[in-house]
Amino acid sequence: MEPADLLALSRVDKAFRRILLSEQFSPVWKAACRNKGAPKCPSHLSQVKWAYLLFGGSACFSCGSNLGIMRMDFDLLRRACVRCLKTNLVYSRRFTQLFPDIDPTIMTLIPHTNIGPHAHEHASNGKYYWADDIRDMHQELSTFEKGKRKLRDGKTENLKDFKAARMALVTQIVEYAPKCKKWFSIISHLKDKFLK
Repeated sequence: MEPADLLALSRVDKAFRRILLSEQFSPVWKAACRNKGAPKCPSHLSQVKWAYLLFGGSACFSCGSNLGIMRMDFDLLRRACVRCLKTNLVYSRRFTQLFPDIDPTIMTLIPHTNIGPHAHEHASNGKYYWADDIRDMHQELSTFEKGKRKLRDGKTENLKDFKAARMALVTQIVEYAPKCKKWFSIISHLKDKFLK
C-alpha cells in the first residue's frame, strides 16, 4: 500500500484513524515509505509524521492552503506556502528585535533553514527559524525550575542534558536534510516528467 493511501484511510473515520495511527501500525507505515524509496525516518519523528511530510499532499502545514508556491523544507521539517514563509520565518539577525524577552541562545536548540522567504529556493549564509518553533522552545524551557523538571514517568530531567540533546538533534537534522532534499528533488523531477 502507498503512503498516500494510508494517509487517506486515516482520514476516513475515527476507527480507521485510531488503528492506523497506533504504534503497532508503525511497521506498515515504514514499509510503505521504504517501498517508495523514501529516506529513512529520522529517530525523533513518528513514521506517520514522516509519511505525512513526504506524501501528505501539497497543503501548507500552517494555513492549509493549496494555493501559492509550496516549499518542502527538510531543515524545518514542514511544507509552507509563500505567504506563511514570509509571515513565520525569523532571520537570526532580527531575533532580538522580534523576541526581545527571549535569550538568543535558544536558536542553538531549534532547527533552521538557510533559505529565506524571498530566496526562490536559493540558499544563503543566513539562518532562518520558524517563529512557532521559537515560541514552543521558549515554553518548553520555562518548564524547568532551578535547572530541573519532573517528567511524566516521575524521573527528573536536567536542563543541561536537555539542551545537549536538543543541540545534537539540530545537528542530526542539518546533516540529514541534504539527503532528503536530493531524494525529494529526484521524485519531483520524475513526477513532472511523468505528468508531461
